[in-house]
Amino acid sequence: MLLLVKTSHQPVKKELRRITHKPHQMPIWKHLAFSETRFHDIRCKPALRCLQENHQVRTVQDISKIADQKTTSWRRPHMVDPSGIGRRNCGCPPCQHDQTVLLCNNPGECVEMVKRLLDCILPKWNPDLVDTDLCDELALSEEEILANATSGNEDDGPAVTFNPMFRLTDISDGYRIFASEDHLRQIAMKHYSIPAVNNEQTQV
Repeated sequence: MLLLVKTSHQPVKKELRRITHKPHQMPIWKHLAFSETRFHDIRCKPALRCLQENHQVRTVQDISKIADQKTTSWRRPHMVDPSGIGRRNCGCPPCQHDQTVLLCNNPGECVEMVKRLLDCILPKWNPDLVDTDLCDELALSEEEILANATSGNEDDGPAVTFNPMFRLTDISDGYRIFASEDHLRQIAMKHYSIPAVNNEQTQV
């Protein structure tokens, strides 16, 4: 019983080694990899309520679409005005749609707010960050997979190469207890350690 009480206070985290299309499906307002420190600076901004009520933002994919909103020219993304107003009276079609259909008072502020929301998501779950992990390099080659399949179980047969299996077939398999907050930041890659230096003097 004591063991159950102790483990009940341990955090439960979604622990994945590689994340592909899953980040866009996550709910943005209850995101498991949110930086509370960064979100604290914007939690009382009026644009957040507008995103929830008028824009009906629910997922990371919703805010990604708004963050990529373009002006009349598709080559030119929205830029913040030097005055900080954020294009309150922007006349481009996307902003006009937000004002008239969604009843958004300041589409420019909402565009900038979703960018700050994306910045609150920790690196491992942030869809805006370039995937710099080494999962493809660490995965088995086709030759190694074929060798494993034909090696058999004989004691004197060729050695089987360990397959790390980075991708989950079911997202429910990724939940872990006793998980550290650092796991939400770590990206799969090779870690190298420097061998300890022997400080003992060698006599010749």
